[in-house]
Amino acid sequence: MSQRNAKRERDAGGRKAARSAGRDDTNRQPAASTGERLRLGGLAAIAGLLVITQFIPCDSSSVQDGTSVLLVMAWLLLLAGVAIAGWWQASRPVRLGWDEAATLAFLALIAVGAVLNVGDNHARPLLNVTWQWIGFGASFLVVRHVVRGDGERRALVALLVSLAVGLSVFGFYQYGYSMPRDRELYRQNPDRMLQEVGIVAPPDSPVRKQFEDRLASTEPIATFALTNSLAAYLSTWLVALFGVGLSTWSDGRTNRDAEREERAAVDSRRPSGSTLLAGALAVLLIGGCLVLTKSRTAYLATMMGVGLLAIVHADAWRRRIGWRLPLMAMLVVGAIIAGAFLVGGLDRLVLSEAPKSLLYRWEYWQATMSMIADHPWFGIGPGSFQEHYTAYKLPQSSETILEPHNFVLEIAAIAGLPALVAFAAVLFVAGWRIVRGRASSDLHSPAKLSPANSASRGSLLAVVVGASVGGLMTSPVQFLVGYVLDPVGVWLALIAAAATWIGLSGWVASGRLSNRTLGIAAAVLLVNLLVSGGIGTPGVAQSLWLLLAVLPVGVPAVDRPSVAKDIVRDREDDRAQRATVGWPLNRAALASAALISLVLLVAFIGQVYSPVLRRQAVESEAAMFAAMGRTSQAEAAFLEAAEIDPASAEPWEQLTAMRLQVWLREPTFEHQQAFEQAAARMLEHLPHSHRANTMYGNWLLAGYRRSSRAALVVEVLTAWERAARLYPNSAMAHARLAWAAHVAGDDERAASEAAEALRLDALNPHVEQQLANQMLDDPAASEAAENVELLMQTLRSSKDHSSD
Repeated sequence: MSQRNAKRERDAGGRKAARSAGRDDTNRQPAASTGERLRLGGLAAIAGLLVITQFIPCDSSSVQDGTSVLLVMAWLLLLAGVAIAGWWQASRPVRLGWDEAATLAFLALIAVGAVLNVGDNHARPLLNVTWQWIGFGASFLVVRHVVRGDGERRALVALLVSLAVGLSVFGFYQYGYSMPRDRELYRQNPDRMLQEVGIVAPPDSPVRKQFEDRLASTEPIATFALTNSLAAYLSTWLVALFGVGLSTWSDGRTNRDAEREERAAVDSRRPSGSTLLAGALAVLLIGGCLVLTKSRTAYLATMMGVGLLAIVHADAWRRRIGWRLPLMAMLVVGAIIAGAFLVGGLDRLVLSEAPKSLLYRWEYWQATMSMIADHPWFGIGPGSFQEHYTAYKLPQSSETILEPHNFVLEIAAIAGLPALVAFAAVLFVAGWRIVRGRASSDLHSPAKLSPANSASRGSLLAVVVGASVGGLMTSPVQFLVGYVLDPVGVWLALIAAAATWIGLSGWVASGRLSNRTLGIAAAVLLVNLLVSGGIGTPGVAQSLWLLLAVLPVGVPAVDRPSVAKDIVRDREDDRAQRATVGWPLNRAALASAALISLVLLVAFIGQVYSPVLRRQAVESEAAMFAAMGRTSQAEAAFLEAAEIDPASAEPWEQLTAMRLQVWLREPTFEHQQAFEQAAARMLEHLPHSHRANTMYGNWLLAGYRRSSRAALVVEVLTAWERAARLYPNSAMAHARLAWAAHVAGDDERAASEAAEALRLDALNPHVEQQLANQMLDDPAASEAAENVELLMQTLRSSKDHSSD
């Protein structure tokens, strides 16, 4: 009895000593300096930008259009602030790490590729996407130099997990309410909905069928443009949440033989009931929405991540966890899958369609590898993939994709093989750090509780305030970029995210975050990016750069005998983590970094931010004038927009379309010249665009039918020849060329192109794309045959009849 009492007294003494040491250390902390307050402001800005990023619907196409310019601007502003603060506080040691050097090399190669390719591509999307990559690099550098200590890293990880819960709630809202509502509204009045979304699609047209297929889809997308993007995000942070749970469980279960003075710290770090409840609900919500996405890649990536976590925590599984927890986990997963089948969220097509989906990917990858072989050193330029892709697309491929759905091939295609090597170096350094280095939270004594490992009130307040402001800014930012989401879904997501953050706040304050968990979560995301793509999409790629940035440099693990000594020495270790890897930067180097960051900021404003936003504003004004029938004012506004943003083809395309209508109303030679002048400027901006040349040929043919000028037929033939050269495996491109040759009176050329069109059509297994389901944009062609296939058969046989 006396021994038990003595043991209790010793344990109580250890807990008291730990608390006293913590209080003493806190009391010794000086008031926050100006530099520290600025750093916390930067931490708040990071949290706000992470929230806003997840509520801007953005895919590769919208990045090219400039949807993400506000985000890039914010990151560059933060980078400039961090660089200037680093120069101002030169007394604090700053080092350039290997991963930062590899990142800078990677971004430099992307920029070089963009400069070398800008003259041979549509410059506006190339510039927009290039700066988006620079924005990713800026976010990496900002997080790396602003975030300090495990507590702040946990805060950002908890924020991204909370956002995953919020997006899952948004997904459930779409699946259960907003998507069925939209399908019913379309059933009641299809033309009205098409008009509201700005789509011109006659009945039975491929465009209308594509819209109807998308509307019939039951897979949620939340705030993303594609369901695979949502799945990639959810799977990443679901695995991270599993890793946090396993680390916490292992921490609490494997330290019973640790020194008595550390037991108090272990007890203080065990999760509370509210934290466990929040974690369990988060797993259910994220897992349930992930199942509804039907993303096979995300399923496999998640299973891979959970398997790696099980291997990493093998000792805890074998010695402490036993069979109950795995059984319970399997039952929960089974219940989620069964529930998804019951409500129709899953079906047998998820498995039966997998080989077909993989075959489509393989077709994309074959074409992309041919593209890389032709442009191995500096690629084709960011934002230029789709325009170049048509020249390599296989006859049997299903669609003209925006990206190759593989991050390795995408980087090699847009920036070249050296850039891919540089990006591989970034990942290699991160992997080396995880394997060879350990942060303070990975030490052999996971029980330790110190300022480096616990989150300060200032840090927590900064993240909470920044995330709250970011949440309030989501609607205004959506309005500014022109993508306004369902406000009910947005607020449900924000409320769910806030509730999850509150539930996880105990873990944030004094939990454990393993570097291996962060690495496995990044690996899960990379697996998704290997098949689904999205490496250039902010909502997806930002998670990767954050995970790479919050990996601390790490110091070798050191066994320490007491918590009190840890408290005294951990602050020095947190500084030492930066000093162990990389090159020291003197004051001159810091001044150069600050100057470069300011130059980047000014260049971005001049190249992207100002011209894109000003052009869009003037284009909106021009469209309003055109709708009101005020042609002269609309034309002046389009010309002003073209002058504001000389890199963009958009004003010239809209001006060409407007001048076409004027020409068709009054088929004079002057109006024809005005139309052709605008079209020439449009085509100058789009040298590799099959779409632009096809559209120009259609417009010329309409002008020919209206004015009967024979010279226009030659121009139609020339435009469609360029289109066929840019899309050699398109049956429709050769069918148009065959028809143009027939209208020009060249029956031999018409028969040859018709035969090629039919040959390519036979290789295309996609029924909706076959010539039998297409029509040419020419009334005379409709009179000649019911569909393009019959028309081509007629043209092909005309050569045989003429030879007889």
